[in-house]
Amino acid sequence: MLFYIFLSALIIMLASLIGVMFVWKGFGTFVEKRAQYLTTFASGVFIVLAFSLLRETFHLASTVLIAIGSVLCGMLIIEIITRIMPEAHHDHCLPPHCDKKHSPIDARRMMLTDAFHNMGDGILLVGAYIVSIPVGIAATIGIFLHEIVQEISEFFVFKEAGYSTKKALLYNFIISSTILLGAILTLTLSSVEWMIVPLMGFAAGGFIYVLVRDLLPHMAHHATRKNIWLQHIIVLICGILTMLLVNSIMPHSHEHHEHDHENETEHVDDMHTQ
Repeated sequence: MLFYIFLSALIIMLASLIGVMFVWKGFGTFVEKRAQYLTTFASGVFIVLAFSLLRETFHLASTVLIAIGSVLCGMLIIEIITRIMPEAHHDHCLPPHCDKKHSPIDARRMMLTDAFHNMGDGILLVGAYIVSIPVGIAATIGIFLHEIVQEISEFFVFKEAGYSTKKALLYNFIISSTILLGAILTLTLSSVEWMIVPLMGFAAGGFIYVLVRDLLPHMAHHATRKNIWLQHIIVLICGILTMLLVNSIMPHSHEHHEHDHENETEHVDDMHTQ
């Protein structure tokens, strides 16, 4: 599992280099015009992901209260982090729809808050992999797509603040590496057996929060402004179906562990009978 977690973290970090595409004007324009649909696709991915995490949390929790409490705790902690630094908050505004010009101070604030955001991604990523590899892959895809849209907006913030393309890409990549800190912290906590269920619940709450407070409102705003609800609904369904397909193709790790445990128990019982 460690290999998958750190590989996924590296893949998500590579999203920070999305600004390279905007050096190639033709391809950069193509990506920019369609970036909003990535958020919608990520919403579909996160819906399946949140459901999988919720199902597993309630399945493994010793009581319903522990499951509900851990999910609400995940939502609350992310809300608190968001409230602590409201001036540093950044959205998915993409040129030419951004009204505000950004200064070097805005860029520094953005770097600080994004570092915390990426640490949160590391926590959510490990929480998903604790459930199973398919759920972890789903989390990787969803976070990666979400990060692409975010990193595009951040790239333009850096450019408006006067940073060169090389510096903008370098700072974006360095900040994105804080996902490793979140992942390492969560892996350390997950070594304590009773922390596994709360971590899964925390991850479920985190993804629900991102859906309700960020992705879905952003999708609705863009679809309403452009009057393209049908396109967004189709993309949302594609995201849901993609992750359902991933879950159906790849085996669920906990189910295999339980099956193996049952086989071992039966084998021991047979030995005692003989």
